[in-house]
Amino acid sequence: MLNGKASRGSILIVDDEPAVAEMLRDIFMAQGYAVDGASNGGDAVMLASLSRPDAVILDIKLPDTTGAEVLARIRDLDDSIPVVMLSGSDDEDMARALLKAGAMDYIRKPFEFDQLVQAVSLAVEVGKGRPRR
Repeated sequence: MLNGKASRGSILIVDDEPAVAEMLRDIFMAQGYAVDGASNGGDAVMLASLSRPDAVILDIKLPDTTGAEVLARIRDLDDSIPVVMLSGSDDEDMARALLKAGAMDYIRKPFEFDQLVQAVSLAVEVGKGRPRR
């Protein structure tokens, strides 16, 4: 799928709900991004280290760990990768804590399509512009 020119950047989607993951994949592939997916934290960290995506979309609730833990592990691995958090919760304290911990953005589900696309395309641009660690 990656043929360099056609791709606007690469995104790793981490969500354990297949319907959500598939919808996100369809949205961003239609926009011209190369998309990879993981349904748990372990796979997410492994894929992030192997492929160094331009941005990560990370759900807060995962079967094997928390989004906050995966965020910390990705930041330890390579803090140049922008991470956009997704959450079904409207816990403002958690949102602030995640942003403080290094998330680039925090988007609540159900999300506004345009808001998500805007946040992620910005994250990809930032990620592409940062030197790899």
